[in-house]
Amino acid sequence: AAAPEVRAAAAPEFAPEPRVEQEKIERVKSNKFAKWVGEAQEEDADAKSSTWNVDGMEVVALASASEQECIVHVLVDTMADLTVQWGPAGADKVWKASKRTPLTNQPGFAHEAFITIPAAEADKFFMFVLHEGSVNRWIKEGNNDFALELPRHAEWDRLRLEEEARKAAEVEKAFVGRKAFLDKRHEREGKGDISFASFELERDCGAIDVVCYSAEGGTVAKVEIRAWLHPRLGACSLHFGVLQGGRKSEWTCPADAKSVTWPEGLETVDAKAASLPLTALPEHLQGADFSMPAKASKGTDGETVVEPCIAGISFVMKDSTGTEWFKPRSGGDATCRFSSLGRWKGEWAQVADKIVEQEVTHDQMSLR
Repeated sequence: AAAPEVRAAAAPEFAPEPRVEQEKIERVKSNKFAKWVGEAQEEDADAKSSTWNVDGMEVVALASASEQECIVHVLVDTMADLTVQWGPAGADKVWKASKRTPLTNQPGFAHEAFITIPAAEADKFFMFVLHEGSVNRWIKEGNNDFALELPRHAEWDRLRLEEEARKAAEVEKAFVGRKAFLDKRHEREGKGDISFASFELERDCGAIDVVCYSAEGGTVAKVEIRAWLHPRLGACSLHFGVLQGGRKSEWTCPADAKSVTWPEGLETVDAKAASLPLTALPEHLQGADFSMPAKASKGTDGETVVEPCIAGISFVMKDSTGTEWFKPRSGGDATCRFSSLGRWKGEWAQVADKIVEQEVTHDQMSLR
C-alpha cells in the first residue's frame, strides 16, 4: 500500500503578544507631619500652619505668637541640604526684606529651621522659598512663593509703634550726622595730597569720600574711606577691585595686591573682586582704612610726587543683607585714582578727573 501523504503543518501566523498596560507611576503625596501639626495646634490654639506638597516633598510651616516675637518652624521631608530664604510681607504678599536661614538635618525626621521674628517686624504673611545650593534649584509653590499667614498677639501693634518711633528718632539723628559729614568734606579734601574723590550715591543712599595722602616722607600712602549712608541700609560693604597703572579701568583682585595692608574682613569674591565690610564710626558714619608702600620723586616743576604701589580702586556698594546694591548717581562704578601721573593738579582737579574718567571708561564720549 502506498505510504500516506504527510503534509507539513502550516506555520502559525506571527502575532505579537498583547501589550500589558503598565500601571502609571505616581508620586505619593507625603503626609508625614500631619500628626505633629495636629499636636502642635492642640498646644497652641492660636498657632497657624500651612502644608504644601511639591514633587512629592512635604513642606510645613507653623507659626506661634508670643508678646515679644513670632516663631516660625519650617519642616521639609527631604534628604537634600536646603536653605530657606524668607521675609515679611503685608496683605499684598510683596516681600519687604529678605534673609537666609539654613535647614538643619534631624536624622529620621526631616530638615528643619526655627526662625524668630521680633514682634515689631512681624507682618501679615511670612513669605519663603527653598534653595538647594548643590544644584542651584529653587523650590516654590508652582510659580508662587510659599506664604504663611501669621498669628497676631495683642501687644504687637503697641510694640510696632514704639519701634517705628525709635527708628524715626534714629533717622533724625543720622541726618544730623549727614550734615556734619558734608561740612567736613572740605577738610578731608585738603588732607588728600595724593588724591581725593567724593561721590553722591543713587536713590538717596548717601555719600562717600575717599582720601589718599602721603606719610613717612612719601614712602607710605594711606587711604581713608568715609561714608554717610542712609540708616535703612544698615552696615554696608564695598564690592571692589584694584586698578593697576595709568587710566586702565579693568579690575584686579585686591587679595593679589600683597603689598597693601588691607583691613580685617577682606574676602575674595572672584578673580577680579573682593568684598570689604565698612566699620561703624562716630557721628553715624562708616569707613575703612588701608595703607601701602609708595615712592616719592621730584616732578617736572620741582614738586614732590608720591606714587602709591596701586593706581587706585573702583567699587560699588551693597547693604547689610546683600540684596540692595548701589553706586554713584552717575551710573558708573565709583573710581578713585591714586596715581598722580597725567592728572591735572590745579583748580577744579576733581572735576577734571571725573571728565577724563568718563572718556576712558565709557563706550561713548561724554563730551559733545
